[in-house]
Amino acid sequence: MKNIYKHGNRTKKEIALTFDDGPEMIWTEAILSILEKFNVLATFFLIGEKIDTFPKIVRKINDAGHEIGNHGYSHKSLRFCSYKKIGKEILKTEESLQKLAIQTKLFRPAYQRWNPILLKMLSRSSKKMILSDVVPKDFCAKTSDEIVQKILQKTRNGSIIILHDGGGDRKKTVQALEKIIFQLQKRGFHFVTVSELLG
Repeated sequence: MKNIYKHGNRTKKEIALTFDDGPEMIWTEAILSILEKFNVLATFFLIGEKIDTFPKIVRKINDAGHEIGNHGYSHKSLRFCSYKKIGKEILKTEESLQKLAIQTKLFRPAYQRWNPILLKMLSRSSKKMILSDVVPKDFCAKTSDEIVQKILQKTRNGSIIILHDGGGDRKKTVQALEKIIFQLQKRGFHFVTVSELLG
């Protein structure tokens, strides 16, 4: 469907690493350090409430050259929400980003759940709904190696990978990240932002 993206070009060895539910002090900082170490750019889908709580980390994400997307203000599922409630979730987050002089055309609904109202609203404002084709569910993984293996098994040309830098203890995600990047680079994949992936 128009304006909904689960992946990019399947003919290019480009992939996008994305992080949801941040920013948070410990985990986002740790992830940024690893990305810098490997010279990798990622896309962070941020929650509006947390943007307001941790503006310095948002600036750090932006200043490092990473891309920022809108993940709603309160991380509620929008599947059964009205036009008014959906608009509030999107606009409040946009306002939080605008205070930091950041704009985005990317939106990812919480839990990847959406309805036709949301799609219509995004289309009217020329925004893209970004979903994913690689969802390792790092938030409930028993070990970091489980996260690594799921990603290595499912990633292919054009993949959009979802990990999390917020919403709970993300120690396993941080532990897995270096292995994920190293192994995927070894396979010849090039990490780009979502906007770069979609051209």
